[in-house]
Amino acid sequence: MNLFARFQTSQNSSVRGIITLLTAFFIFAIQDVIIKLMSDDFALLQIVLIRTIFTIPIVLTILHFNGGIKIPKTKQLTTQLLGGLMMFAAYLFYFLALAALPFSLTLSVFFSGPLFIAALSVPILGEAVGWRRWTAIFVGFIGVLIIIQPFGESFNPSTIFAVLAALTYAISIILTRKMDESGLSTTFYTMTVYLIASLVLSPVFASFNSGSTHPSIDFLTKAWPTPAFSDFLIIIGLSFCWGIGMVMLSSAYRETAVAVLAPFEYFSILYGIILGYIFWREVPSSATIWGLIFIVGAGLFIIYRENRVELLNE
Repeated sequence: MNLFARFQTSQNSSVRGIITLLTAFFIFAIQDVIIKLMSDDFALLQIVLIRTIFTIPIVLTILHFNGGIKIPKTKQLTTQLLGGLMMFAAYLFYFLALAALPFSLTLSVFFSGPLFIAALSVPILGEAVGWRRWTAIFVGFIGVLIIIQPFGESFNPSTIFAVLAALTYAISIILTRKMDESGLSTTFYTMTVYLIASLVLSPVFASFNSGSTHPSIDFLTKAWPTPAFSDFLIIIGLSFCWGIGMVMLSSAYRETAVAVLAPFEYFSILYGIILGYIFWREVPSSATIWGLIFIVGAGLFIIYRENRVELLNE
């Protein structure tokens, strides 16, 4: 194969990977819209539990076509389970925030995750982070403060859930990096944690039945209604959304370099802005827009510096 043919193949692979990634994140955005719409009528853990139960057959099917249905081996079970628990916490925090906040605002704060990953990789992974990336991290967190306005009159406590979602998501990603095990193994143990945690916590929070007027608290503690058949089908559909989205995401990163795909993850925020306007007529505030510029700018710079450092170390 000549040099031009090799370049063309690489370009085609990158384009396929980018399209697959963008499609996966669009599927996840649609899932977010559905769950936000259901937050008025159903409890969060009710949705999570039913979705997890119907996701298990999808995972088992994937296992079947990847060497047979068996428990994936792991040398770091504790780390796998802790990573799964952090991902479960990130999922809960994210949707608790989304129940009370505009879509674009929730996503903007959640995408401070790469800032947490860069900062926490130092104490947890022992990675070296230079002054340029530390400056970018600082600038990015200024963007988070601009959005949530913790000392302003418009401060909404639910923004804390969005920050916690970004933090716990970052910890789960760092633990995944630390393990360096297959994505299939991580998916299996994450789903196991989701199932066990949902079964344990569901009756605890449902027993509160607080009737809170705050959307986030109400979403977590409301009594479980009996889903209509149509609602049940929608929740099952969420399982397929998650399953298909995860398969596409895995496929994209398997086929295309992380350095190429990482910047395109920020399209999720654009999806959030568009879908937020379509379904709820949400328009991002000036604070959200300015904060978003800081966060995305810092995140893209960190990606650039990490790729540059990696190239220099080769």
